[in-house]
Amino acid sequence: MRYPLRKITIAAAFAVLFALLVLTATAPKRASAATSAIFGREHLFTLNASDSAVLRSRYNTVILFVVDVAANGDLNYNGNHLLVQNGVYVGDPGWGARLAALKTPPSSVHRIEVCTGGAGALSFVNIRHLIASQGTGPTSILYKNFQVLKNTLGIDAIDYDDEVDFDVSSAVSFGKLISTLGMHVTLCPYDNETYWRSVKLQLGGRVDAVYLQCYDGGFGNDPGYWNTLFGGLKVQPGDWNVNSFATVQSEMAGWAAEDGVTGGFIWLLDDMSSTDAIRYADAITNGIGGPTTLSATGRNGSVTLTWSLSPGGGTYNLYRGTSPGGENATPLRANLTATNYTDSGLTGGVTYYYKVTAVSSEGESAPANEAAATVILSTSGISGTISLQSVAAGRLAQPITFTLTPTGSTGGSTITQTATLGAFNGSFALTNVPSGTYILGIKGSKWLRKSVTVDTTGGNVTGLAVSLTGGDVNGDNQVSLPDFIALRNAYRSRPASAKWNSSADLNCDGQVSLADLLILRSSYGKSGD
Repeated sequence: MRYPLRKITIAAAFAVLFALLVLTATAPKRASAATSAIFGREHLFTLNASDSAVLRSRYNTVILFVVDVAANGDLNYNGNHLLVQNGVYVGDPGWGARLAALKTPPSSVHRIEVCTGGAGALSFVNIRHLIASQGTGPTSILYKNFQVLKNTLGIDAIDYDDEVDFDVSSAVSFGKLISTLGMHVTLCPYDNETYWRSVKLQLGGRVDAVYLQCYDGGFGNDPGYWNTLFGGLKVQPGDWNVNSFATVQSEMAGWAAEDGVTGGFIWLLDDMSSTDAIRYADAITNGIGGPTTLSATGRNGSVTLTWSLSPGGGTYNLYRGTSPGGENATPLRANLTATNYTDSGLTGGVTYYYKVTAVSSEGESAPANEAAATVILSTSGISGTISLQSVAAGRLAQPITFTLTPTGSTGGSTITQTATLGAFNGSFALTNVPSGTYILGIKGSKWLRKSVTVDTTGGNVTGLAVSLTGGDVNGDNQVSLPDFIALRNAYRSRPASAKWNSSADLNCDGQVSLADLLILRSSYGKSGD
């Protein structure tokens, strides 16, 4: 990891004080579905009130940079804080509590990682030598020291930033040790993709995040290419605060749109004011996700839309089209302040497609998921009775599946409803059927499908009477040899029997008997509609 040093100016100090005053009076905002991570050094050790408030209000993942592994296995933070020695925590006794407070609700932070390695660091060389001499068992110094590190500081993952050794075998062995201790492994590459791919593939699900450096030495890295290396795990690209907020948001939006990334990170907390840390977090979440979980519900002449709150605040632009991905380039509605909208005056039977973006001082976010809904003008009901072959009154309470397939000019998709018949008269009632003409398919699990035409353009359809033919034991809509075999296998069984098959009980009398065999014989060779 590259880390240019910066001096703290008087202006920056005042900015920290200002952010502290603002953040202590403001509740943390809801976290985005997009992961926003931040690396930090000494600021994550001291964790003053201003930094803590920023992290708890905006970031999901906090990565402590850097824990060095010495040749004897000692663990040291940021070059000047000895943490663990000979299996004993010897560091600042209050650091664990400060870190734990980051995740105490209400907080957006749910994960704390430790990064090891970095530019010129010998940690992975030392790890390789320690594994060669001691292994990775419970008596090894690596096991003891990292177990203490996890338990004392509440660490969720160890982040690999190997920029020196690139030894696959020891990196994999170390990762298995980390997993045994109950932590995840994450990777932070900027080059040498062959090494990183081998480590990920051999560690498998133990690795649950890849933070791709796309700045400094990793400038020009293509997240889309790196996404192909890790067995379906998408990278989370990172940027640094050398770039402007608008540049970071633009890059994140591009990676989200082109490469499908769902998270990103920023380097480095120590080199930015609290106000800037907020703006970089918003640049990540607005760029990658903006609002999330857009949903659309078709109603009579309208579509109701709802979406989640964008973590960066601001307003929303809503786009509409009539084909997937075909939303108009001009917003249907701009600068919406609420997280819901009703699109009215629409044509019944037409499916409309929507996207929503967040708009902040840094620009417009990538859109949330596309949502679609088909508009209906009015709804009706369909009711009637169904008789089931050889099933007596009192036993007719059987589940029946109804499918309404639009015909002619009726638009929309096939509608499926399930209803249980009246026990004594076989009655049923379907509701919320849009106005139109349909082929109504009626199918029970052991009865052949029957299709009838219904027309709800004039309102409710009542008095429909349909008879279903039994014998379809295996549910494939025909009565044939497999049904006979299934019935034979369940013959003379009751529900408590090991060979009981309720679908072979064709007359629903609680047993598979000669009466069921006679029903099957009478229907043999028939098929449903």
